[in-house]
Amino acid sequence: MTTVPVIRRASISRDLDQALNWVQSLGLDYSQSRFLRYKNELKLQEGILYLPPTAEREGSDSAYECSDLIFIHKGLSGLKSPILKRKLKALLKGPKHSSDEKPAGGSHQARDISLELVIASHFALGGFDVEFSNDADVIVRDGNTTFYIECKRPSGRNIEGTIDEIYHQLRRRYKGHKSDTQARGLAVISLTKRLIPDSETLLVNSPQEGITAISQILQSFQDDTLKLWHKNLHHQTMAVIGYVSIAISLGGRRGLMMNRQFSGRYVSRTRKTDLAEKDPDRVYFNHIVSRLNQGVLSAFASKHE
Repeated sequence: MTTVPVIRRASISRDLDQALNWVQSLGLDYSQSRFLRYKNELKLQEGILYLPPTAEREGSDSAYECSDLIFIHKGLSGLKSPILKRKLKALLKGPKHSSDEKPAGGSHQARDISLELVIASHFALGGFDVEFSNDADVIVRDGNTTFYIECKRPSGRNIEGTIDEIYHQLRRRYKGHKSDTQARGLAVISLTKRLIPDSETLLVNSPQEGITAISQILQSFQDDTLKLWHKNLHHQTMAVIGYVSIAISLGGRRGLMMNRQFSGRYVSRTRKTDLAEKDPDRVYFNHIVSRLNQGVLSAFASKHE
């Protein structure tokens, strides 16, 4: 589990300014984007002691959307890549709220790309070498291993179809791999839209209440889909990762928690537990998850209040 400590909207506003300045330094104009609207809303709410529930959720949703860009800035601002710039340009588009997305019209693409960049930021903050190409959503290099990472954020219940699609994409990546490094694959499935279809914010009474709710969703995802992960499994695919990124609002001036939580399950090539526990790939994967969690905690340590 990775949880960013409690933060205030004023802090989010300052970090957003830095992220938008970075975007602007790349030659990208955000003045007509949804992020300018988020920025203005956060500024208006900074000094207000009490907000009605509707306004509270609206402000928290804006803070959540900003937190993704802030997170991407922290992880990827040192990376020079024309593909990254192209992805950031696409990220600026899209409707203000994810609930207003219309898949048939392609309005979901901005947040699909945001997920790819957020996952890349997790790896960058964890000390991995990250690159972007047309060969996968994200490519990560670690020593003699090249990871091809495919990311999906389904809005419906067809997780089986989503896993099949990712597995198919990863098999194409392995087939086209031309490096001397070992090719492995990771499948990342965002569960945020399944958790709260109409918002990006959980309104709760305590941090633990929100974290427990998300943990239960992630555990349910594991329990319900474990059999599907072994179906059509390629031996180079290491893990399927359930991912939730969501704002947990504590109400009023008590602040927000930006919860980024993984439910990574190593997909063993054997179903025998005693053999799987000794698999060196499992040990390697657990080490990867530990680095991802530590990287995020280190990046946001200064935000603890």
